[in-house]
Amino acid sequence: MTWKDSVDPIIKSHLERQIAESVKHKNAYNQSNNPAVAQLWTAIGNLSKELFDINLKLTYLEKALKEIAPKKPAQIPKPKKEVEAKTKQ
Repeated sequence: MTWKDSVDPIIKSHLERQIAESVKHKNAYNQSNNPAVAQLWTAIGNLSKELFDINLKLTYLEKALKEIAPKKPAQIPKPKKEVEAKTKQ
């Protein structure tokens, strides 16, 4: 049994994905004086890039929604009878 087997199942798949992503850079972090720390920084870099990409998409979607959303709530015209009644008063 490894330490990964003791990880909460809710995050286990996320952990495995981050490990798999950081292993792609194994040649780079193995050149470090402290490969374990370098691997953690690689994982942090991957997470940072994911967060940046998500924020970029969110900003794009927010801008698109603002462009298609009406600036003010649409005015619903009053029925003609109400308008006539108010003008007679």
